[in-house]
Amino acid sequence: MGLEYDQVAGRRVAKRIRNLALRTEDVSKSWPKVGAYLGRQVRRQFSTRGKHFGTPWKPLAKATRKQKSKLGFGRIPLVRKGTLRESFIGRPMDIEKYSPQQAVFGSSLKTANWQQHGTRRHGKQHIPPRPILEVTALMQSDVKEIIKKYIVGKGKGSAGIS
Repeated sequence: MGLEYDQVAGRRVAKRIRNLALRTEDVSKSWPKVGAYLGRQVRRQFSTRGKHFGTPWKPLAKATRKQKSKLGFGRIPLVRKGTLRESFIGRPMDIEKYSPQQAVFGSSLKTANWQQHGTRRHGKQHIPPRPILEVTALMQSDVKEIIKKYIVGKGKGSAGIS
């Protein structure tokens, strides 16, 4: 009787180890959860005007504020119609590419790069850097946790990091 139970338990353990190995080789099913998490982080970045990642965005130049006002837009940096913000917080993000061991997340809009890194014109800063997405140590830890939960099968990729 003990031998039969040991064989059944052994088969269960072997199956569990095979499943862990397969999930470790291909974590692509966890990437949508990672994308949703990153989208929430960017949403916070926009709502805090850059403070969420530690570097508040520089205020808009007077001429830009005037122009936005004349066109009927608000005074929030990086937001006119919301297209840039939505390219990061929409699901899926504008760019989401998955492979078994890596993923790429971001926006294909030129303005995203201009705002993230800033621009120069005639040797002078034209648009100051206003980082939209930065990978912090906490975010790295949270993403690792999402992937870990997927690998060990808790929620089948539905880890709830917020």
